Amino acid sequence: MKLSFRTGPTRRSLQPDMTPMAGIGFLLVTFFMLVTTAAKPTLMELTMPVKPKPTDELVSRCCGNALTVLVGANNRVFYYWGMSPAFTNDPLHETTLGSEGLRQVLLAFRKESCPFVLIKTSDEASYRGMVDVLDEMRITDTRRYGLVDMTATDKQLLAQVR
Repeated sequence: MKLSFRTGPTRRSLQPDMTPMAGIGFLLVTFFMLVTTAAKPTLMELTMPVKPKPTDELVSRCCGNALTVLVGANNRVFYYWGMSPAFTNDPLHETTLGSEGLRQVLLAFRKESCPFVLIKTSDEASYRGMVDVLDEMRITDTRRYGLVDMTATDKQLLAQVR
């Protein structure tokens, strides 16, 4: 009887193990889910009133307890007490943005009854300056404030201090 032995290469079907690939897939999915939920933007809520008609009168219950903040060029910040410099004898004061400047003014002003802050930005003011003033409103917990257009008198005041 004759025995035959095969000495050539044997062919096996290759079936790769997919278990590590499934683990990597789950790790990638959880990584991207965590990154997208951790990077949520923080927004400041800003409610703007309806613009009045030219025939409407400016009526305010607290005209005497207003603080007007003027944001000028190069992040210069000025303020005066009242709604208009024509109705007050208080001169224009300059302050800085930060914990020793505008924040201290706002904290002192909060002690008034019915405080209201008017924020006016000039044409030369930067967007960052306005946002910094709004941040100070949030830090000092000043809830009654408004963004108002600059008047001709306010523009003259800023022109005098340049």
